[in-house]
Amino acid sequence: MVKECWECKSTSVTYDEAMGEIVCDDCGLVLIKNALEETVALDNEEKKTSDYMGRTNSSFNLGSMISIKDLNNKQARVLYNTQRWNQTESPSHKKMLKLSNMSLSYYSVQYEIKERVPRYYKILQERHSLRGIAIDVRSAALTYYILKEIGVATTIKRHAKLTRVTEKEISKSSRVIATVLGKPWVFSHINVDGLVENCGAQLSCNDARFLGDVKNLSHQASVILDMHCERFTAAYLAACFYLVAIFNRKRYTQAELSRACGTTEVSLRTNLRKLLDKYGVEKDRLYYLSLEDFMDGVR
Repeated sequence: MVKECWECKSTSVTYDEAMGEIVCDDCGLVLIKNALEETVALDNEEKKTSDYMGRTNSSFNLGSMISIKDLNNKQARVLYNTQRWNQTESPSHKKMLKLSNMSLSYYSVQYEIKERVPRYYKILQERHSLRGIAIDVRSAALTYYILKEIGVATTIKRHAKLTRVTEKEISKSSRVIATVLGKPWVFSHINVDGLVENCGAQLSCNDARFLGDVKNLSHQASVILDMHCERFTAAYLAACFYLVAIFNRKRYTQAELSRACGTTEVSLRTNLRKLLDKYGVEKDRLYYLSLEDFMDGVR
């Protein structure tokens, strides 16, 4: 009997009798699959005496789990329907919860946060909001919504890479989820400080003053962009890092900053020009200004 998950080292594991699996409660990893026997061959004597609901069970090699391919007689169908009635959750529902727990485990969220998954998913199922959407897309979209709801600093690009679901699918489905759950504003809230710290970690930067300056400029830039009905994206964040690097005489290249922020050098340069236009500053003037002058509008 497995007592510890070899992925997250959790000792909280559950044996699922219906699925014949041993699963980690924290990360959702399936530790043992098909622990139950797949088939049970009955001998002639057992076939004569074995019965179900008063009917003679005369012709099947059925195991602990009965699938559609086993429905070759009336008795098998009776057992299959009974199995479905006794199952509180469908296999697809269980797969959804396992995938979601695995995705949230990448962000080290508390168990209370993971408990939101079945609660929200039940509401979405009752309203048939995710009909026709694959399970892995549902899981990626719902976990992305939850991460945004609790203010975890992440990007859709990073989440897409972790869940192996495209950014377009996550974006589309997560906005449907936000609308159904009554919180469409969730995606307009950005954890700027968390994003700056994540990018600082990618740069291996331990300069608290430098990161503090990036946070201050990013907050101000976010407000200005909001006034122009624009979103503060990863490219704008990279542009803020680049500006502060100039003001503080830090030798970070555009390639390093764009890689750390999860964008491209072209996007960094494009958004840098947009940001300078909104501040009314020419790029040649940057080397003669301090960060305080730039933010206070001194030209």
